[in-house]
Amino acid sequence: MGRVRAFLKRWRTRERIVHIKKSTRMKTKASLTSIRMTLFCSILSANIAMAGNPVVCTPGYYDATCNAPISRPYQTPATCSTGPGWTTVASASWIGSQWTAPQCSYTPPPTCAPGYDQTGAPWWNGSSWVGLSCQPGAPKDPSSMCNAQVPAEYTATGSWNAYDLTDPTNARIAAQAASVYGIPAYTNVFTRSYDGPTYSLPCYDRNNWGAACYVNGSNVVGVIMAQASSASSGACNH
Repeated sequence: MGRVRAFLKRWRTRERIVHIKKSTRMKTKASLTSIRMTLFCSILSANIAMAGNPVVCTPGYYDATCNAPISRPYQTPATCSTGPGWTTVASASWIGSQWTAPQCSYTPPPTCAPGYDQTGAPWWNGSSWVGLSCQPGAPKDPSSMCNAQVPAEYTATGSWNAYDLTDPTNARIAAQAASVYGIPAYTNVFTRSYDGPTYSLPCYDRNNWGAACYVNGSNVVGVIMAQASSASSGACNH
């Protein structure tokens, strides 16, 4: 009987040890399962929180404020030249990121018309040219210009002479002739005597002619050939 009791005692002790080991393993498994569930719930909660309150500058939530600010020194607007003849049509304007180019205009200084000499130089007053003064140029030798315009049937009997346009009477006569013959603007008039085709007058025939060469600068603008003699107002002497 003593042996039986000792055996049963050892068996019960062994059963308790096995039971304790099994219980410990079950508790360990339960703890691991609990830890995993807790971690899963934490991640899920974090994702839900992020979905409900998006974090700016995270993937999918970028905007212009996330970029590093760009800075640069102050830009000076371009301007038109302040030299003579330059004016500003439209100033440079700021368009948010840069200045536009200004619109500028250049006007060259005026000059005298062909055939006129400059007596006063123009100067720039900041917005326009002023001060230019001109006068008719000094008469030039008209031979090379006017001779080519005279018809071949006329033969020169004198030399070219400048017609004094400063005399009011001469200026009026020259202007009237230019108007009749359709001669445009001129600066000088030269005259010369010629022999040419014969023309008949009441008392006699004549072949003397006068030429008037109208010049503008270095260009001939018209030549008039006119009879140099006119009919006598008295009775003819036979």
